[in-house]
Amino acid sequence: MVVADQITIIGVGLIGGSFALALRAAGVDAQFVGFGRQEESLNRACELGIIDRYSTSLKDAVAGSDVVFLATPVGANDALFSELAKTVSAKAIITDAGSVKQSVITAARKHLPS
Repeated sequence: MVVADQITIIGVGLIGGSFALALRAAGVDAQFVGFGRQEESLNRACELGIIDRYSTSLKDAVAGSDVVFLATPVGANDALFSELAKTVSAKAIITDAGSVKQSVITAARKHLPS
């Protein structure tokens, strides 16, 4: 069972939303925070109970997160990791739903400390 107080979903679309709903269905009792660019979509995700709250600021969305789940196009990883390196807790678990891993590993190594 995932033990986390806060889980941030970066990209609350089909994949990110499904991930959050699956964790809820499995009994994970955490605060789910969404991050994205389209406030209308994020607000709808709140209305549907997929996430508890959201922010269009990455810094605010990941503040206090134990787990950060990337559900974005893999081409966005370099920019995301660059921003995450400035804001996410060193203890946070960062994972992704991308179909490839080399670009994720490369971006993480480039921007995140060991």
